[in-house]
Amino acid sequence: MPPSQQLTIEQAISRAKKAVKQGNTALALKLYNAVLQNQPNHPVAKKGLRKIQNELPRNQSTQAETANPPQDQINTLINLYHSGQTAETEKACRELLKTYPQSLVTTNILGAALQGQGKLQEAVANYDRAIQIRPNYANAYSNRGTALQELGRLEDALESCDRAIQIRPDFADAYSNRGAALQELGRLGEASENYRKAISITPQNGLFWAAFANCLQAVEFTSCNDDLVHDLLQMLEQPTVDPHGVSEAVISALRYYPRFLRILKLFKSNRADEDIDHLTAQLSTIPLLLRVMELSPIADLDMERMLSKMRVSMLTRVTSRREEAQGLPFYTALAMHCFTNEYVFSESEEEKQKIELLQEEVKVALEKGGTVSPTRIAVLGAYRPLSGFSWADDLLRLKWSGDIKKIVVAQVGDVRKEQALRSKIPRLTAIEDKVSQAVRNQYEENPYPRWINAGLSDKPRPIRKVLQAINVHHNLDAQQFSDKPDVLVAGCGTGQHALGTASRFLNCNVLAVDLSLSSLSYAMRKTQELGVTNIEYMQGDILRLNQLERQFDIIESAGVLHHMDDPLAGWKVLVDRLRSGGLMKVGLYSDTARQHIVKARKYIAKKKYITSPDNIRKFREEVINMNPNSDSEITQVVGLLDFYSLSTCRDLLFHVQEHRFTLPQIEAALNDLDLRFLGFELRRSWIRRSFSEFYPEKDALTSLSLWHQFELKNPRTFRGMYQFWVQKA
Repeated sequence: MPPSQQLTIEQAISRAKKAVKQGNTALALKLYNAVLQNQPNHPVAKKGLRKIQNELPRNQSTQAETANPPQDQINTLINLYHSGQTAETEKACRELLKTYPQSLVTTNILGAALQGQGKLQEAVANYDRAIQIRPNYANAYSNRGTALQELGRLEDALESCDRAIQIRPDFADAYSNRGAALQELGRLGEASENYRKAISITPQNGLFWAAFANCLQAVEFTSCNDDLVHDLLQMLEQPTVDPHGVSEAVISALRYYPRFLRILKLFKSNRADEDIDHLTAQLSTIPLLLRVMELSPIADLDMERMLSKMRVSMLTRVTSRREEAQGLPFYTALAMHCFTNEYVFSESEEEKQKIELLQEEVKVALEKGGTVSPTRIAVLGAYRPLSGFSWADDLLRLKWSGDIKKIVVAQVGDVRKEQALRSKIPRLTAIEDKVSQAVRNQYEENPYPRWINAGLSDKPRPIRKVLQAINVHHNLDAQQFSDKPDVLVAGCGTGQHALGTASRFLNCNVLAVDLSLSSLSYAMRKTQELGVTNIEYMQGDILRLNQLERQFDIIESAGVLHHMDDPLAGWKVLVDRLRSGGLMKVGLYSDTARQHIVKARKYIAKKKYITSPDNIRKFREEVINMNPNSDSEITQVVGLLDFYSLSTCRDLLFHVQEHRFTLPQIEAALNDLDLRFLGFELRRSWIRRSFSEFYPEKDALTSLSLWHQFELKNPRTFRGMYQFWVQKA
């Protein structure tokens, strides 16, 4: 409480009231904000603050119009701020304010610069000053809302955003900021509606779509209408949205969509068989369903059973030589879905025999120059990747309609591109470690993960602003980071992580390294398709990266070190490649959160399941049919998205090497490696909100011991993995 450091709350309130009477509103604002920093819901302070803001004289707006510096100086400030140089922006703003003390724009930019440095109380005071200059300045109210949200004053943040919207009913940023505050409060339905409002005003803003998608992951739907279906379909097409991350939300919404719900109920009650062709035709008229099937595995057992049954029905119809099946768009989507989940559905011996006969018929037809029906191609593509058939390349020479062309391109054309790229990948290091070789072999067989859309940022930011956006900047050194950072992604898999990083940091260059050529060729193909030019892919082993003479400003290695023989040895190699003051993102499995995985892996070993597609399918079928009450820990895996594709299920439960960590172990490692903990990158807002309720202390978010206590009370907190940022001393 800087202005009232030696005062009690009561004394600060008394002095604020006196300052108002004397006309010293600036002091009153500082005193009320200082009180609210300590007691966010203090009724007198909140009321006093609102009164000051509402009673500022309107003629100050006119004064402000002539109080700003020349436009070229304002532009310099704006450019400086957007480059991420917040400390320099603060200095420049303060210099200008000596000459232009009533400059509305400069005061607002100063608030943003202070906020960017984590000086939140000072930022709020400057936004208040901007509002004092112009009481109807919507930008300042909206910005003030974001600063108050960071301070944990969520109700006040809402009030500030509400005021911005009252002034400018079409202010998209204010609706988005309001949505963020509501999301932090756990009012997810209201939050999603605010994001949708922001999107309706500015539909091209990728950040709004990404925020909407993030919010939806925790929304519990109770209804679904055509408008929501339309918005969800648009969301899936956004480059800033990862369909894998929102697929569960989309399916949960569809479950309340009357047109789809009726059909799903028929399948669940086993009353769909007699009219399955008609139902297929109806499903073909629900674009949202078809698109989510094409873009992502679907973590829903009812859906899996329905799709499996429809796949069998499609195969039976085609092989019995009946008329062509109705609903080709649905069958095309099913073929794409099965390709994306890598044919994880179980299949009978009868199905295998029928597929063998069908592919032979297609082979003969192509050899004779005959025609092949689109439905037959869809059926085969729903059971096997078309690229594996001897006649696959013949499909590329034929002309297909849009629906079937999609299958042929994905299952044959793209695969051939990857095969061609494989030989062009540079070898950075040898791979001699036995565990590294075993891990490489796994990902050669099952590149991980298969993805369609990456969910890339459309607004790259300077390093400090990226960390600010993900709330891991509180313990950060005040140094100047490179404006052209060199980034290493150590263990890039199929490229989604590398592409996300390349789009996240402004002016960055990325070196992406992985063990698997199959994964790297997938990554290179997707990178070329997206037109991204700031990523270099190489094959190599983290253990041998000490051969590199380069050092990096940022190193990211998420979900990689725990698959090494000695994770700490690999971690040390990476730290040696990091510049002093450099940043590192690490992802490690939580021992606490993975106990159900541990039990499932022990069960797999006991039953002697080998790592093969058929064995993974058999295990899945066994777990699906388990009574949850008999072995609740093992059956928990059915609720995980990774359970619903072959490569992710293998990575989750059949991996050749796995280590798990506790937070005390991680803290000890950070001490040994001379790394400062900056914070967890938390994708679920409820985690930070709940943690702060338990531990409201100022530095709690960077205390691993407090997080350890929290995790013991909430074992599922880090069910994905610990994902955190550190800084090298």
